Amino acid sequence: MLKHLVLRLLCAGLFGGAVMVDANPRLMVVDVDGGLDDEWALLALLRAQNLGLVRVLAITTVDGMTDINNVCVNTCRLLQVAQAPDIPMYRGIKNKDRETDYLYLYGKDGFGDLDWGWKPDLSRVKGMSAIEALARLTKEHPGEISLLCLGPLTNIAEAMRLQPDIASNLQEILIMGGNDPGKFGELGAEFNFLTDPESANAVLTQAKVPIMLLPVETCLNIELNFPWRWVSFKDTPNPAIQMFNRIERESLVFCYLEDTTFWGCDLFLACGFINPGVFQTTVATNARVETVGPRRGLIVADDTKEHNVVIVTRINSGVLRQEVLKSAETMELEPAD
Repeated sequence: MLKHLVLRLLCAGLFGGAVMVDANPRLMVVDVDGGLDDEWALLALLRAQNLGLVRVLAITTVDGMTDINNVCVNTCRLLQVAQAPDIPMYRGIKNKDRETDYLYLYGKDGFGDLDWGWKPDLSRVKGMSAIEALARLTKEHPGEISLLCLGPLTNIAEAMRLQPDIASNLQEILIMGGNDPGKFGELGAEFNFLTDPESANAVLTQAKVPIMLLPVETCLNIELNFPWRWVSFKDTPNPAIQMFNRIERESLVFCYLEDTTFWGCDLFLACGFINPGVFQTTVATNARVETVGPRRGLIVADDTKEHNVVIVTRINSGVLRQEVLKSAETMELEPAD
């Protein structure tokens, strides 16, 4: 994948097969909007960090699946349950101009609207804003940070507007969002891009680093369904997955349908970042996002112009299945003092 696909060491066994990994952990920042698939993606990345494959420098939060305050609470809850190391979080922008309602796929709070009986420690959320944090981190690690975007691109576009150097100081941007332009918007505009198409367009057209895009159609064209998900994870000892199980049991009615695709788009992007073999086929093109009219939020591709994105068009379901299974492995935690 991009620059990191070239110089890797062969590491057999860590992922149950021959996977190319870096000699040094890949530095990354993760931008989340608080849905269950965001948190599962973080869990997969925490395991990769535990193996020395990545280093999560920061988590930024953005208004998207739910209100940004809920995003912070949900993410802190996941990190606490997973006994994650002290990864700082930075509050991003609440999009006051959004035209779409919250998706409420996992309840109004993004975590099933459940009574957990305890409140997470919010001390991970720092006083510095997500915009300031992105500017500082990219200056400290110029050309080294992979930015994983799992929600609307509001934070990223605003950071690039206020701190233009960010557009060229990242190593790469990986985005879960948008539609496959080859499908002509058959499913309509994807939620993340429809929520803030102006920001999506700004990032795609103004960033000066490689961009990889995982569209929603690609995530639905897989051989994983909810019955497989339930059978595979119903007896897991991982407390984070146990929490996910409760949320999905009590908030996702459609997940019990026999042939319903396992809805884990953000998790799939994280799995592909960890193991590029997940992304079976890609296509390079020039892409922009419509910001007005009936096609608002849809990607428009033009191969006659200089390519600015690589779009994942097909996922290897077998490789993805193995990575999803590994994401639930209970991490070896540091002994308590």
